[in-house]
Amino acid sequence: MVSGIKDRLGENLAIGDLCVCYNNMRTGSSTTRLVQYEGEIIKFTNKSIKVKCVNCFYSGYIGKEFNCSKDDIFKIK
Repeated sequence: MVSGIKDRLGENLAIGDLCVCYNNMRTGSSTTRLVQYEGEIIKFTNKSIKVKCVNCFYSGYIGKEFNCSKDDIFKIK
C-alpha cells in the first residue's frame, strides 16, 4: 500500500476522501477535453490514484473509475 500521498496543494489523501479531479476524457466520437469532475478516492497505486466519479457535467461518466495523477487532484474539505 502506498502511504503519504498528497494532492497538488499538499493536503494528505486517504481512501474515501472526496476530491476534484481533472482528466482528459472523450466527450464525442473524435473530441477529447480536459474535464473537471468530483470523485471519491477508492485506491492508490504506485503511479496514480484511482477515483470513482460521483458528479460530472457529462453524466455518462458518473459511476465510472479513472486513474488520476496526484498533480491533477484537489481534496474537498
